[in-house]
Amino acid sequence: MPSEKANLRNNCLQIRKAIAPKERDEKSAVIAKKLEGTKEFKKAKHVLFYYAYEFEVNTIPLIEKWSGKKQIYLPKLINENEFEALPFDGLGNTKKGRYGIREPIEKGPHKKYGGEIDLIIVPGVAFDANCNRLGMGKGFYDRYLARFKKVPKIALAFEEQMLDNVPKDTYDKPVDLVITDKNIYLRNA
Repeated sequence: MPSEKANLRNNCLQIRKAIAPKERDEKSAVIAKKLEGTKEFKKAKHVLFYYAYEFEVNTIPLIEKWSGKKQIYLPKLINENEFEALPFDGLGNTKKGRYGIREPIEKGPHKKYGGEIDLIIVPGVAFDANCNRLGMGKGFYDRYLARFKKVPKIALAFEEQMLDNVPKDTYDKPVDLVITDKNIYLRNA
């Protein structure tokens, strides 16, 4: 029997998918401008982005724009349960990973990331006004965010992804800000 989270996830994915491509691009551009205007983004020198997949807020223009000005990282799955942040070195140096999401191509033996990241841009399926997050259900980001407690975490979402309340378990990690095309939500500490 599907769980409450699984049902909610499926419904929210359908809502996100229903946004027309042109509207999705326009909203993504508004969200990108808002992100660029935050003090967290302006201050950050090492930013972990997610590579937009399917119907997510499009991060690719941001990654391309800022890769010459900041050190950009992308997630690379290293096993069934976790990813590591690897430096982004151009779209030509990425390939599709296990779930069809582009990842950096490793050059040489895998090295665990050392820790310079000072901002994490987080994807999600749904959020609430207190910055709780519903992901895809594998826990990759929850495990990763737990390792970077003091690093600011900003989620990018369409306003349609905002819910009154996102169910959460003890292992679910909230973000500090959720930026949508309509609002910026700040987590109550």
